[in-house]
Amino acid sequence: LGAGKAGAAALAKACGAGGAATEGADEGGEGPRTTIMLRNLPMDLSRNALLRALDDAGFAGRYCFVYLPIDFTRRRGLGYALVSASTEPEAEALLARLDGLRPDADGEAWQASWSEPCRSISEHIDRYRNSPVMHPSMPDEYKPVVFSEGRRMEFPMPTRPIRPPRIRHFRTEPDPAQPS
Repeated sequence: LGAGKAGAAALAKACGAGGAATEGADEGGEGPRTTIMLRNLPMDLSRNALLRALDDAGFAGRYCFVYLPIDFTRRRGLGYALVSASTEPEAEALLARLDGLRPDADGEAWQASWSEPCRSISEHIDRYRNSPVMHPSMPDEYKPVVFSEGRRMEFPMPTRPIRPPRIRHFRTEPDPAQPS
């Protein structure tokens, strides 16, 4: 895949999205919805565990973008993920199957809804390719991933230099029980 908008458009086309958003056609909420947001995910869920859960739910090879945002300071998930399918009917099937899914008998049921404002893989590529999460210093597990026909693909190259993420460190608060 090439750098710039051409690489994003090629990946979007390979994923069934046609690359329209990369060229501006999907802006303003026009075009098909192919991305769902999953909520109520365990904070300790890894991206690989999420991918296994999606595959186990019958969607192996049917999603083309997955992003599980991570709190860089705590090194834990934020409790939600974004999953894009190749087509709107596939996304509707994802939404129907994953809403209320309880992959872990002890965990909460997942809630699935349409993603806003980003609706397609093209929009997600545009949003994340220059994001600090894609900085080389970040672990691969923290980064969004793209797939074509079930195979992981290289994320399109950034179009500008990526700044390192700002990672806040916990401040040690003085213990109120200790005398000053």
